[in-house]
Amino acid sequence: MTAGLTGLAVISILALVGLQVWLWIENRAYARAYFRDLLPSYSVLESRKWHPLLGGGWDCTYAIAELPPDAVAQPPARSGPVGGWQLAWGGPWQPTPAPALGDTTRDALSFCSRYWPDGVTDRLQRALAEPGSYFERDGVGETLLIWSPPQRIAARVRYGD
Repeated sequence: MTAGLTGLAVISILALVGLQVWLWIENRAYARAYFRDLLPSYSVLESRKWHPLLGGGWDCTYAIAELPPDAVAQPPARSGPVGGWQLAWGGPWQPTPAPALGDTTRDALSFCSRYWPDGVTDRLQRALAEPGSYFERDGVGETLLIWSPPQRIAARVRYGD
């Protein structure tokens, strides 16, 4: 009986380690998959497709890329099939500066910025605050899209369950 429980424990630990490795790989590849059909060239700045393993309920997922110096002024449309909600891009784009959030609107950028270096956060905040960029935010503030040639940054940031 003890050998059986030990074997089960070892298999469980190996499965958890394997799942954690798979999540790490998926997280690193997310931004590349997200922007592949949108941009001819870009550099991935931050990428996270899944919440932390055993991390609880609400948290952040994001795909953030650095735009090339010659990026188009208007947000591009995705070519080909969307590929599910995790690859959704676009909607009713609004020019910046973005208006202040309402009392009941979640602030995905503020909450998720704890995961990024200050330089990335600063560029995204300037993109929303200064003219020349575009954003799209869902009605409750869970998902924020940013297209900013002046800041050379594009992002999908989601704070949700």
